[in-house]
Amino acid sequence: MDWSKCIVCQAETGKNFSCPAKSKRKDTGAGYETFIANIRLFEEAGCEDLPEWIKSAVKDAETLAINEGKWHSTCYSRFSRTKADRLAERKRKRESDAFDKTFTRVNSSNSNDPRGVTESTASTPGMFRGNMCFLCHEKGGRLHQVQTLELDRRLRDCVQDLQDQQLIAELNTSSDLVAREAKYHAKCLTALYNRHRDSEKARASDTSMSSASLALAELIAFMEESNVEDRSTVFRLADLSKLYEARVNQLRGQFPLQARAHSTHLKKRLLQNVPGLVAFNQGREVYLSYDEEVALTLKRQYNEEEDTESITMARLANSIRNDMFATSVSFTGQFDHETQIQSVPQRLLVLINMIINGPNIKDQAEPPNITQPVLTVAQLLMGNAYKQRRKTKRTPYPDICKEQTDATVHLCRDEGAFIDS
Repeated sequence: MDWSKCIVCQAETGKNFSCPAKSKRKDTGAGYETFIANIRLFEEAGCEDLPEWIKSAVKDAETLAINEGKWHSTCYSRFSRTKADRLAERKRKRESDAFDKTFTRVNSSNSNDPRGVTESTASTPGMFRGNMCFLCHEKGGRLHQVQTLELDRRLRDCVQDLQDQQLIAELNTSSDLVAREAKYHAKCLTALYNRHRDSEKARASDTSMSSASLALAELIAFMEESNVEDRSTVFRLADLSKLYEARVNQLRGQFPLQARAHSTHLKKRLLQNVPGLVAFNQGREVYLSYDEEVALTLKRQYNEEEDTESITMARLANSIRNDMFATSVSFTGQFDHETQIQSVPQRLLVLINMIINGPNIKDQAEPPNITQPVLTVAQLLMGNAYKQRRKTKRTPYPDICKEQTDATVHLCRDEGAFIDS
């Protein structure tokens, strides 16, 4: 190979060459790695148009970099990733068609059915037979054919999230939908997407209310701590709304709806739940502060009602215990951070997180939110909790032990020895 010429066409024309080795980019030579990766894809797809000098001389990206390989832009585009994917798709389709034809019974004279029966038809999953929608298994109507791998991937993701066992089984018994020439009704595909979207919304709504309540509790804890540290603390409602909004969105995790905190509603909830908190306006701003006389009166009243706190703790413990016994997770072969979080109830994690890290909204919002000590304590509680108290009988010492002890003491007393207690 003449490295002074284009490595693809080996022709020296008036066109400008492109040489990754002389590129001013920081990752010099990255173009060679991309070119080699594309060539490998073409070889795997059975491309017969690869020049012999490329097969023999171009071994890896390092060889190209040492010899400062270059090419014409038009020659390089012949071996792009898009064309490699299309060639691989055509190869899969040919192999699929060849597989079906292999099992076709050509000689129908030996069959009891004069029309002949093909084994390919008998072995092909029902959803791929003829002009039939693979979602509803019905014929008729306007059918569309799956023509892109992106649609195939999205369909499989939706079915997996919905845990539709029938569709999962049928999709797993076949190759990609493009090669199988699967067909569908537009309304059936839309219905599947709507089911998937409703499922995501349902999972998001499950965490929405608890996230809002938890964020409010942490915000109140932050205000109470600030009030203990400084009696003259005045809170700006706009600042509290930003803290509350950020914490709610963080708690929703993988279902971020970007909730907007309504300042007036938040102010009402704070006034209802925080004793001695009063609101006053100054211009366009709203400020919240503690009325010390009201707060001290309510504090004395709360000190006299310890029974209420004990009952509240008992109810909370019983509620979390019910969540613990209702949680059942099977081991999937890995125990990463997300798996540990899913193996314990959310409310148990929240309670332990508040005990270890404090209920302050600023402390809770700092990443990482759920630390390993929190997960370890939660798993320890899950492993040692039981529904009913184990009744263990105390096993008395055998009589022989008592006799031996009495005999030893008697012997020492007769000999006049002292016994250290």
